[in-house]
Amino acid sequence: LLQMALQKWMLSRLTSWGATSWMEVMGNRVQGILAEDDKARRSTLWNGAYSAFARYEQMELTSILEMALWKRAIISNSQQEQNKNDGPNTMIV
Repeated sequence: LLQMALQKWMLSRLTSWGATSWMEVMGNRVQGILAEDDKARRSTLWNGAYSAFARYEQMELTSILEMALWKRAIISNSQQEQNKNDGPNTMIV
């Protein structure tokens, strides 16, 4: 049950993001948690995995925000250029 929960919550999210290197790292952490018999050690491993996942998630959110802002700036500049080009045409004769 624990294995299914960890894989669904952590590993499938990383897979859907296309984060193969992080998925491998976190997969190894999950295996370490599942293989550990000592409850206190398992808790420590879990906390470490959770913290690493939270850091990775924060990095990804920041990257997505940066891309959205970049895309908005490109669209805005493109619209401004279009407005300049669509302005009144005055012909000098």
